[in-house]
Amino acid sequence: VDMRLPGALLAAQAEGLVPEGFNFSRAQEEAYRQKQNMGTAGSIAGTVGCASGHFRAQHRGFLKNPKWVTLILEDDVNPEDDFIPRL
Repeated sequence: VDMRLPGALLAAQAEGLVPEGFNFSRAQEEAYRQKQNMGTAGSIAGTVGCASGHFRAQHRGFLKNPKWVTLILEDDVNPEDDFIPRL
């Protein structure tokens, strides 16, 4: 979900991907704190957008079949050969 687009946060909230009371400014402020170590990562928008996309994918999987498990992997994941049997 591209949070840079106008209205994207409101749309994600309406879709249930981001809590209604989410305070974007406070989240950005928290991300910039030294203990979070996100000071050079830019805006929190990318983090919120990525998480929103993951929640959307999980929800779509659930709608397709509530008994299935939906596993979201990042594009740079490299699972071991025995990954599937070990699930």
